[in-house]
Amino acid sequence: MEQAELRARQLETALQTRLVIELAKGFLVGRDGVTPDEAFHSLRSYARSHHLTVHDVCQRVVDGEPLIGSPAG
Repeated sequence: MEQAELRARQLETALQTRLVIELAKGFLVGRDGVTPDEAFHSLRSYARSHHLTVHDVCQRVVDGEPLIGSPAG
């Protein structure tokens, strides 16, 4: 039972992480007119250059923080 609960929590975390990444990509696609691949590349590059995880950068984008390609970013 503990194994099943652990697996369920891991899957939920993976789903939530993926959802945040896809939302951030979609935001950049809509705002900048780029492809989803280009949006992900921008997110990943920003994360690397600022020593952050991709998930953290995506969460900030989803939360409305001015980051990638914005005048304040």
